[in-house]
Amino acid sequence: MSLDKMSRRITFPHAGDYHLAIGHLFRKLGYEVIIAPKTSQRALDLGEKFAPEQACLPFKLTLGNLIEAIEEGANVVAMVGGRTGMCRLAFYSELYKKILTENGFEVEFVPLKLKKEFWLAVKNHLPELKPATFLLALIEMLLKMRGLEAIRSGYLDHHPREASPGACHRLVQQMKVELQEVEGFWEILGFPKKVRREFKKIPLRENPDLITVGYLGEFFMTIDQFGTHRIEEYLGALGVRVVPADGFSDFFIGSFKLLKVFDRFLPTHKHQVHKLAKPFLNLVIGGHAVESIGQSIWFAKNGIDGVIHVYPFGCMPEIVATSILPTVSEAHEIPILSLCFDEQTGEAGIRTRVEAFVDMIRRKKAGY
Repeated sequence: MSLDKMSRRITFPHAGDYHLAIGHLFRKLGYEVIIAPKTSQRALDLGEKFAPEQACLPFKLTLGNLIEAIEEGANVVAMVGGRTGMCRLAFYSELYKKILTENGFEVEFVPLKLKKEFWLAVKNHLPELKPATFLLALIEMLLKMRGLEAIRSGYLDHHPREASPGACHRLVQQMKVELQEVEGFWEILGFPKKVRREFKKIPLRENPDLITVGYLGEFFMTIDQFGTHRIEEYLGALGVRVVPADGFSDFFIGSFKLLKVFDRFLPTHKHQVHKLAKPFLNLVIGGHAVESIGQSIWFAKNGIDGVIHVYPFGCMPEIVATSILPTVSEAHEIPILSLCFDEQTGEAGIRTRVEAFVDMIRRKKAGY
């Protein structure tokens, strides 16, 4: 498909709030950006309708996002990942193409990754684009991702202790609007510092029952709120401080080959996590299985009270991790709760299990 300059309307699946950063990238490059409606039951219904039955929940949700955006006029799809790796994410692009084409949705695909093929695909659409402009837009996207992660971190840290209910939520909404509007490299670079400064202004109350829980698992599920029934928000309401393992920026930057070399030979956090996982899983099996095991141990060694591990039904790497985590829990004396999600998962059942897990941790800390 050949697209003239006036018809390049690009979209991409939702992944938490990261559309704010990815949208910035493509607007800076010169595309018209079509943001899919916020992930909803309709998006899930569309994903279920067109996806293979055995497809995982992230695939169905993101496919539904794309179809809703295409209905609103998008004709280019940007997709993270594809064609490499052992996770089924490697096949998402090809499956999207096949499903959308067979059902009459005419779109072109752009691979969103830190590789030459991304530059070549964009350059094909924008022949006059300069490499410096492309690189700056990419860096600003990564910085905006860091800004979003600062907002999330501030919320998760302050929400369980806010003196005025709703204060953190209102600040989050305000900061997201400001992040979307901020322009310029130095302003974007300094945004996380501004976020931390604003969260420090929120009055906090004493919470003697406060506990801290590490949050990890399959990458998409750890940042998606719809598919997990807003578990982060609910944990905060229970007086639980949540510490997430990774953000989208870590996932995206992690695809850069040079950084993989650093992680292999230098004492980076990822290197430490993989080293901790080796006694339990000394083999890369795709997805984030090794990270789920190693990060759980890291949490145990750094004073975290418990771990919540989330993954979609049918995700083989995380299923393997789930079978190993009880051994990790026993060896490092840290409670671990694994939660599996699909389109049939009910909110009430998840909340009941989370409440019981939180109560168990509190009783354990009290010496019962």
